[in-house]
Amino acid sequence: MKDYYRLAYNSLKNYGFSLLFKRLINFSAVKLKRFSVLRNSTNEQKWKDLKGKYKGKRVFVLGNGPSLNDTELYLLKDEYKVCFNHFYLMIPRIGWNPSFYMVTDDIVIGDMPDFFKETIMPQIEYNFFPDIHPNNIDFRKHIPEDDNVLWIHTDYAGFRNDLPKCGINNTVVNASLQVMAYLGFSEIYILGVDASFSFNAHKSKNLSSRDIESDGDDPNHFDPRYFGKGKKYHHQPMDEMVRRIGLARVFLEGQGVKIVNAGVGGKLDVLERQPLREVLGYGIDKEKEIFESLVSSYISGYKYDALGIVDKWSDELLDAKYFVFSQQKGKKYIAKLINSHVAIGPFNESYVFVKK
Repeated sequence: MKDYYRLAYNSLKNYGFSLLFKRLINFSAVKLKRFSVLRNSTNEQKWKDLKGKYKGKRVFVLGNGPSLNDTELYLLKDEYKVCFNHFYLMIPRIGWNPSFYMVTDDIVIGDMPDFFKETIMPQIEYNFFPDIHPNNIDFRKHIPEDDNVLWIHTDYAGFRNDLPKCGINNTVVNASLQVMAYLGFSEIYILGVDASFSFNAHKSKNLSSRDIESDGDDPNHFDPRYFGKGKKYHHQPMDEMVRRIGLARVFLEGQGVKIVNAGVGGKLDVLERQPLREVLGYGIDKEKEIFESLVSSYISGYKYDALGIVDKWSDELLDAKYFVFSQQKGKKYIAKLINSHVAIGPFNESYVFVKK
């Protein structure tokens, strides 16, 4: 019960009594449904079949922070990956689809476009969503039933190993960690969970004590369109999110699961750190081969040339088939060129921009 008390306390502390009262009403409605009409034997069997399926393997859990623009994501092509929310915006830049996909946010699910459901979801091994969110939002109205869709029961607190019961614990990342452990993964590497979200840096307006509407480009994720103008999102206290990930570490280690922060920078210091390239151990020649193969899918026969890096911006670059910027300069131009170019990288501290 203490997990539920903690949820109530944090809700009251961060959002006020009015939202807490509304949440309690919605939560009670979900619990009533859970004990009356939500039994799904097909879903239960899917979960039984998945238990331990990936025993002893490793998986990469990808948050959506700006540090992904400093991460060699294309190197994960042959690894198991779980991704979230609007990560699909990254797919053209990296050359692979996630192995698993999860959305637990009741606002985000309403923004998931049809092409995600029709084009991306069918290519994912397994997709995980709440059947009914604790805020009494029915995800099944947004997501079509399919063999690779599994419903989680998120009207529970804390960390669970009796899936599909699964606590969200402030972030979809924590929900995914319970699922990945249930699936049998013994090593989990986290990327892009920067824990450095700045509400002051994002031009926006408050709709309530919890809900926010963006009024401009999103500086808190890898893509300016993520929570771009007009999109709504929730206020998320970073300190509580980090604390909960620390609790997830204790939960996972108690099951013999290793969890490591392989991301670049950020403030997620409750986990041991290990650089991604060290985890993968490919070596520069293999990394170059993978990078050139990705760029070649856009530019036939592409070969990386460090001498081709552009020193400064020129409007003439807009007519070029591709050009190369240094990594630091390239990151600054991702937002400017997001609609006209595919930004591929980083490799050897540089980015290739390919005209769409």
